[in-house]
Amino acid sequence: MTVTLTEAQKRLRELLAKAKAGEEVFITGDGGTTKYRVTVEPSSTVTRRTPGLGKGTIKMASDFDAELPDSFWLGEQ
Repeated sequence: MTVTLTEAQKRLRELLAKAKAGEEVFITGDGGTTKYRVTVEPSSTVTRRTPGLGKGTIKMASDFDAELPDSFWLGEQ
């Protein structure tokens, strides 16, 4: 949908509703060239994390913090 700036000022609520519904809305200047494109920023819903939901799902090796052998650091296999 393309409207002039004057028309957009009169129908702003309608144009915003159309943009929110996914329709492309363009506003043109005096010369008929597109000056503006109305878009709706996607809503960002923040999901709160709940501590402890993954309890017992991760296992750590008993030698997790053991020193690595020199062959690892030298790239030897």
